Amino acid sequence: MMADSVSLLEGDEDFAGPRSDDAPSAHWTFLELLEPWENFGKGSIPLAFRRTADTVELVGAICNGKRGFPVAVLPEDARPPGFVTNPVAVMGKWGVQGSAGVSVEANGKVYLSTDNWSGEAWYWDLGLISFPVSEQLRCVIETLNVKGED
Repeated sequence: MMADSVSLLEGDEDFAGPRSDDAPSAHWTFLELLEPWENFGKGSIPLAFRRTADTVELVGAICNGKRGFPVAVLPEDARPPGFVTNPVAVMGKWGVQGSAGVSVEANGKVYLSTDNWSGEAWYWDLGLISFPVSEQLRCVIETLNVKGED
């Protein structure tokens, strides 16, 4: 179950308020991580999301998971119209070890996808990633998928 919406960084405009007057949520909602994933902790931001107009934003630092295991599942109103992926930093004990991809499927499952790093990963830092969730874009993608089946 997801926690209540919260302001992640008190006084930080980027985390405390909406980007526009029509944004449905000014605050972030923590996501429940699926096993074996955990929030990194150590002063980092836990995995959270918010929807602002037609965009969903994800932030957080996660650890102890494995590629191929879903990290979390987004609620229906925060899912992309199709598969999306964003690059993220892979952090080692001595700094950035390389890069990976965080993928979000249309069913809301969030995965660590591709990986390209050396050494032992300490945690994955999503930074701030975003993707569109507009219904209009969903219709365009569905139309393209149907045409691609011919």
